[in-house]
Amino acid sequence: MLFESAPQKACYEKIRPWMQELFGDKVEIRDDLPIFIIPRGSAYAAVEVLPKNVGLKPRPLGRLYAMLKTEARVVNLSKNPVAT
Repeated sequence: MLFESAPQKACYEKIRPWMQELFGDKVEIRDDLPIFIIPRGSAYAAVEVLPKNVGLKPRPLGRLYAMLKTEARVVNLSKNPVAT
């Protein structure tokens, strides 16, 4: 896997053992992208390690960052979804 920055690689290497410890063989670890996917029924959660603070204000030059992006999705296949 290729990383875009040293902080991105360090962050990925730091959280990979945590994800494996927390979710065991349920976590899907990609070989080509720094992302962890945890499926659960029709839902999933994903944790992606980004090389910098994407979408945030620029930081001073010379400072490198990595950012974790988390996302969860649920697929509702029922014919009568409940409105909230």
